[in-house]
Amino acid sequence: MSAAYYRVGQYYVDTSTPSAPKLYRCTTAGDKTTSVWALVSGGGGIGNEVAYFAITSISNNDFFIAVKLSIGINGLGQPTVSSGVAYAIAKPARQRTSVASETIDGTSVTYSSYTSDNQRTASDGTNTEIQMCFPRYTTAATFGYSFPLSPPLEGSDALVFLRSQFIIKATNFPDGVGMLDGSAAPIYWEENNGRVWARRYNQT
Repeated sequence: MSAAYYRVGQYYVDTSTPSAPKLYRCTTAGDKTTSVWALVSGGGGIGNEVAYFAITSISNNDFFIAVKLSIGINGLGQPTVSSGVAYAIAKPARQRTSVASETIDGTSVTYSSYTSDNQRTASDGTNTEIQMCFPRYTTAATFGYSFPLSPPLEGSDALVFLRSQFIIKATNFPDGVGMLDGSAAPIYWEENNGRVWARRYNQT
């Protein structure tokens, strides 16, 4: 019989401590020894926790500010969302505005003119193009939301909120992500949403 193989996105519940079960999500596919799992909730700790956030402030930087969310189920079986503390969240490494250059297929590409977190200029020394971040960074205020969420959102209102463009997932790193926020404090959360830079359709 072949060994079990775990795929990204699969979950399992660790009940080794019945009073504090832990929910894990597979982040790197593999077998029992090579797969990597992140703690989603439970256990009373935050090491490698994955949580949902709502972006509240962007500043054309390597990080943004977002409010941590708590998602639950009410007595009617409907989803609920409440808001908590705001944190600085590091962007994925390749989406950061401090990225000045990289080598792609042997060609050196330089980046400049980062604008509003969502636009930059790329050049290989001969050709230059405007690139856009996709999906774009935006804030909850753009969609009419303010915090704290009072009262918490429920039912269809909660679903609409959670499907909005300003909602992100982030992973907690107990030792920090190697970055400081605007007040020189260590950042412990890093966004894990999939974002890419793409050539803007209108180059003028």
